[in-house]
Amino acid sequence: MTRQSNIFVYGGLRKAWDRISSKKLSTIFTAVVGERAGNACYSHYEVFGSLLGMTLGGGSCLEDLQYLRRTHKDALPMRICSPDTAAYALKELAVEDHLVLSERSCHLFNRNNKLNRLLISTAKNLGMIKKVIDLDVDGKVFECGKKDAKGTYTGTVGYQPMMAFSGRIPLYIEGRNGNTNASFCMHLMLRDCFTKLREENIQVDRLRIDAAGCQYKVIKEVKNNCRSFFIRCSDVLHHLQGQELHWEKVTIGQREIEVAQGQWKHPGYKKPFRLVVERNQDIREQTNIFTGESYIYRGIITNHTAMTPQQVIQYYNGRGAAERNFDFLGNDFNLNHLPFSSMKMNMVYMAAMAWCAIVFEYLKTTLRKRFGKNVIKWRLKQFIYRYVIHPFRLTKHARKITVQFAPGYT
Repeated sequence: MTRQSNIFVYGGLRKAWDRISSKKLSTIFTAVVGERAGNACYSHYEVFGSLLGMTLGGGSCLEDLQYLRRTHKDALPMRICSPDTAAYALKELAVEDHLVLSERSCHLFNRNNKLNRLLISTAKNLGMIKKVIDLDVDGKVFECGKKDAKGTYTGTVGYQPMMAFSGRIPLYIEGRNGNTNASFCMHLMLRDCFTKLREENIQVDRLRIDAAGCQYKVIKEVKNNCRSFFIRCSDVLHHLQGQELHWEKVTIGQREIEVAQGQWKHPGYKKPFRLVVERNQDIREQTNIFTGESYIYRGIITNHTAMTPQQVIQYYNGRGAAERNFDFLGNDFNLNHLPFSSMKMNMVYMAAMAWCAIVFEYLKTTLRKRFGKNVIKWRLKQFIYRYVIHPFRLTKHARKITVQFAPGYT
């Protein structure tokens, strides 16, 4: 009787996959995405699982699936597909782009309803979001030299997708070409996002958007779908004309600023909204020609009346963490290395990587007892170093498979 024994590196992937399998995510894929053709060797769930294994193993492109498949094909409980199979499966999930004409240009959008529902359903099933959530909406330029990519406001060529996050959890993604700024048709993106959340019985408590959301249609949309919103005001001095403000000095973080309250008025609304204003000394000491002072003014539009101006500013400043989520996805989950030549295909890849990021956040919550609370702050590199890379021996003997981890693995 022969005995086969081999040593493998990614021992943490075995434990990680066992934790994921217990959540029955395959049923979500079947219900939301659907099944592949009967002659397909790998399901959509197995393809996404292969991408997750490749990413948690430190891979940076689809071709790295081949290395994981070659070295750990029989050592992991999950089935690893080839890069070509992954590309074919992702292509099946792509939807056609939608062209919108404006007065100055044409804009390309890509909204994949199935994959957006998949992100929300997965996050809900894993317990990463509750029934009432806070939401951050933002856009990001991903530079790339694809054939359909357009020039961006940064002077580069690429895509500029819009995404919605709850903390670190990506819940919605809308593909946009590089020439489409964040403010264009934002209200339609928000309307679709709110619809997807309502389908899962999830309500938005507080919403934060940058100055791209300072427009009538956006505020009308969020007012009807959120309990409260916090939107950066553009052209603050224009809205403050004729208003008498009472300034108060406060300290936020390590900055000493002055805050006041005013009103944001729009002809479309009978009642004005609350406008929280802050100002601080311009370090350039350049005098404003309209105010005669050397101050920098910033404003936040909100319908929340219970918070003090200092609390409003502190809460809105927390939106900076949401902006770092794009760096997290771009560097750790390879959105900076888009594999396909068209936007509709790359949006599927972005959604797949966003799904992997949700599962990654869930895996960190399962390791609190072993590594402590700080495990939630881990980036992917630290997760691989401390958890994934752990050698183990796989022995096949007498129709039994024995797994023996190296000392130190709990």
